[in-house]
Amino acid sequence: VAPTTRDPRAARRTSCLGTFVLVVVLWSLSVVALAAYLITRSAIVRQVRFQLSGVGRRVRVQGLLLLLEIVVVAFATAYYMVSESTHDQIAGIDTRLDSLYFTLVTMATVGYGDIHAVGQFARGLVSVQIVFNLIFVGALTSLVTSRMRDASDSRVEQPADAADEDG
Repeated sequence: VAPTTRDPRAARRTSCLGTFVLVVVLWSLSVVALAAYLITRSAIVRQVRFQLSGVGRRVRVQGLLLLLEIVVVAFATAYYMVSESTHDQIAGIDTRLDSLYFTLVTMATVGYGDIHAVGQFARGLVSVQIVFNLIFVGALTSLVTSRMRDASDSRVEQPADAADEDG
């Protein structure tokens, strides 16, 4: 039986084709991630400005929660797409639920370690989510403290108004 010989040129062509496909997928994901980043950043900046403007308190909480839901779905979808297209970027994501779980664990800053970014692109995507988390937590903290301050101010003003009416 004659040993099978491999054509080194065919192996190089296959390797080059695999590299080309990987580059195209990573480039496409980079474009999608950049677009998502710009859209999310624009929405975050608008929402933070709105939060700090002091207009319509009830709408602000609903807007902040809606923004949170949209961003969680966007990051979960991005992580799933990255995991499906390049299996060496995120270790542990096999299903959509895994990507949602990873998004929520990252957002809650828990970090169990069972799913983690391995590749540079995935680490960049996780970094974008961490920056969003910092901005979101800052806006939420600002909202909660301003509500507590307003509630405290209104309690202080009520007894003074009642004393003026009695006197």
